[in-house]
Amino acid sequence: MLQLISTGEYIDDNPGHGGDTYAVRVYVLRLNPFTLNEWWKSQILNHRNTYGTEEEWEAYKAGKEKLQTAFKEKVADFLKVDLSLGSLCVTQEVKFMSINIKTDRMRAAILFHKSVLFTPERIPDNDVPDGWHRYDLRGSIHNARNAGKPTAISDHAYVNRIGSILSPIPLMREWTVLRRVNGQFLLLGSALTLREYCRDNGLDFPAKNQNFHIRPAPPEEAGLFYALSTEEDAEQGAIGHVRIDFGRSGSEFHPSWWPRGPEELNTPAFKQELGEVVDELRLSVLKGLGSMHSYYSGHGGKIEGGVCCQNYGYVVETERYLYRLRCNPTPGDYQAYLSCFDKQAQTLGLTEKGRQVLKDAADPGRREFERLFGRNADYSPEDVVRITYGRNMIYEAAPVQAEGPAQNTGGMRFE
Repeated sequence: MLQLISTGEYIDDNPGHGGDTYAVRVYVLRLNPFTLNEWWKSQILNHRNTYGTEEEWEAYKAGKEKLQTAFKEKVADFLKVDLSLGSLCVTQEVKFMSINIKTDRMRAAILFHKSVLFTPERIPDNDVPDGWHRYDLRGSIHNARNAGKPTAISDHAYVNRIGSILSPIPLMREWTVLRRVNGQFLLLGSALTLREYCRDNGLDFPAKNQNFHIRPAPPEEAGLFYALSTEEDAEQGAIGHVRIDFGRSGSEFHPSWWPRGPEELNTPAFKQELGEVVDELRLSVLKGLGSMHSYYSGHGGKIEGGVCCQNYGYVVETERYLYRLRCNPTPGDYQAYLSCFDKQAQTLGLTEKGRQVLKDAADPGRREFERLFGRNADYSPEDVVRITYGRNMIYEAAPVQAEGPAQNTGGMRFE
């Protein structure tokens, strides 16, 4: 069974064609498992060493070419394309929905007499906890009637894939391509989170999966992922945002910080947490442009408002802070904006009383001193009243008793 999803056309006038120009029409098709299996069988080639004689090898290749021709004719007939007017090339792109193993439930199962977790969705490799193992469970590729019956596990399955297996112990040897199930797979009735599974089996919950939960943005909050007015920033308790560029290669990481709120919100505790959030996001959606495409393909998160392409929004919420990540998957532009908000500032409001509470908690004088001189400076900020460079004052603390002038070094004057 074939289903036409979309179609398009472009002109290929590449100089490498020797001056010839081609009209290329592109069709996006969805194949059901049986038709996909038919295409897959026509593509797989054995190695020459598999055959004892050249005649056997040539006969095998001729059989494959016959299968490929038959499949192309089937597709051409469906699309009503006349093959005598040009060539037809069939390629494959496989995308599966992904599961978030931190929060989504999976089915408890028994495989090879071992307790495992099963899900019909794909488990991203980056989400697999250290010391754990993920396998694809697939059906038969030789018998269409058994396409949905578990027959084997492998590292990756692209044909007749049934689901993913997550196991705390290895189920295959490292050099094994696949392992046959032989009826040793049993689905149990319970649906568990990873934390519940670890609890029931006496396992430690993996530290890699304890940090932050990333969820798709609700469509009604799309406006909060773009630039806000000063008044809206104040209402939301905005601290600032990180602008991210993946560079020309699409796999670099160039962040820059843009403040959007009172400096007293930018506390050392916030900076530390922000670094941890960014580090975790760089393991998945912010790993690079390719990883960003893969992430939103499996996690959704579409938001309105993108100018040149579809944008995607994701939310990370902690006890104190709220992070809104907008993905703009466009080469040559900034690919991500991570806006940061203080939920306590939202509650207190930016009144004088609220500002004072935040100032007392943050101690901005000490923070500014450490920014200028580092945390390992020999003197304390309480010992410095004012710092000037030439005629410009760059730091002033609350009045304290100063014992005398400090040493003048490097063009800076201390009082």
